[in-house]
Amino acid sequence: MKIPFATNDFLEVPFTSLAAVSLDGLNLHRVILEGMDMSNSSLISCNLRGAV
Repeated sequence: MKIPFATNDFLEVPFTSLAAVSLDGLNLHRVILEGMDMSNSSLISCNLRGAV
């Protein structure tokens, strides 16, 4: 799956959903997560500045 960013970039992750996954330590600056199911997911030490 591709996770979109406000900069028109994407992050390719090896999941079909973001529910119950670990995204620990990723730079997700300006990521667009609106409408995505992130229940039970881990975002420890992520850069979420400017995330939507």
